[in-house]
Amino acid sequence: MGAAAGGLGGPLAGAAAGITALGATVGFLFAQGVEATGVLQRFDTVLGDMADEVLRVDVGDLNENLDDLAIKLGSDDEALRDASASLFQFGINSGASRQAAATFTKQIDALAARAVALNPALGSVGDVAESMALRIQRGGRFAATFQLSLTAAEIEARALADTLRTAIAKARGE
Repeated sequence: MGAAAGGLGGPLAGAAAGITALGATVGFLFAQGVEATGVLQRFDTVLGDMADEVLRVDVGDLNENLDDLAIKLGSDDEALRDASASLFQFGINSGASRQAAATFTKQIDALAARAVALNPALGSVGDVAESMALRIQRGGRFAATFQLSLTAAEIEARALADTLRTAIAKARGE
C-alpha cells in the first residue's frame, strides 16, 4: 500500500501513509491484547481456585495485589502472572499441596519484587521471578546466586522433619 501511495502524490500520499501506520498500530495492539488474554487464561486455568490467593501477596511487610505491585515497580503485570503460573505449576509438580504451591508462589513473587525494588537493573518482576524459579529448579550453584542453596544434608533433614510432622498430624487425625 505504501508503494501505491507513492504514486498518488500530495495529500493522498500522506493519507495513505497514515492509514498504513494506523493499520500497523492496530495490528500490534490487537496482537498484544490476544497475548495478554492468553496469559490471563493460563493463570486462571493453572491456579484455579487458588488464583485469588496468589494475587494477594502477604509476605512479611508486603501486603499488595500482585498486579498493582508489578505496575508500581514498572513491570508488566501479565508477565508476572505468567511467571506465577509457572511457579505454581512447579510447586504442584514437586508434590506440594495447592495451598503450599500458592504460598511458595507468593514468596517467590515477593522476593522478586524486593530484588527489583532494590535493583531495577535486574529487569521486570516477572523476569526475575521466572529466573528465580529456574535457578531453584536447578539448585546448587544456580540457586546459590539468590542465597537459596542447601546442602544435601540440609535437604534430607528438612524432608525428614516435614515427613515426621505430616505423620504426627495424620496420627492425631488433623
